[in-house]
Amino acid sequence: MAKTQQLHIEILANPDLECYWSQKRKLDFWMPTYQNNHFPFQDDKKIKELKHDYRAISEESYSKTGRRVVAPDNVDQWLKELQSKGQPECHFMELYSGSGRLSLAMATTGLSVACPIDFRYGWDINDYNHQQKLWRVIKALKPRVIFASPRCRFHSTASNTMSTEKKLVGRAEDEPGLNFVKKVFQHQAYEGRGYAAEHGRTTLGLNTLHRQPLLP
Repeated sequence: MAKTQQLHIEILANPDLECYWSQKRKLDFWMPTYQNNHFPFQDDKKIKELKHDYRAISEESYSKTGRRVVAPDNVDQWLKELQSKGQPECHFMELYSGSGRLSLAMATTGLSVACPIDFRYGWDINDYNHQQKLWRVIKALKPRVIFASPRCRFHSTASNTMSTEKKLVGRAEDEPGLNFVKKVFQHQAYEGRGYAAEHGRTTLGLNTLHRQPLLP
């Protein structure tokens, strides 16, 4: 997409964070632009499944804002540079972002929006090392609201057509990420900030949120 066609966001709420993003849009530097999906797996079968799942989900956040992609391999340097310009905070952060449309929508209203987190950008929320990186982002940017939309295929009524083995394997694979999101939500509540989830009761089991440890 040509630069003249890219969506330009007005700097409103947080000049530090938005100016940083603006500078990165203008530089062909070490942070990549979004070109295509980079799934965080080596398993060909898993990659094939994800390509199938994402075939109808076009990326919108990075593609339409021109921002540089924040991924696990550059997030530490990104945070270091960001913090060197002050201690920016943001309004919104999205986990399991899918198309990134919600992050885009928030940005177009003038809110300060953190990097969207999803498989397609190389993030695996089930991975412990990635979780630790995300904790650093959350504690640095202090998002006023964190939204999560974890996949529900192994937890919803749609899973009734699956074999028991496939369902249990899928739930076990997703469990570390779901537990991480619960802890993030508890952290948000403890800090007096907001959180929201799609598929919250069936996938995250938010009715048991108070039973989880507060922090990692």
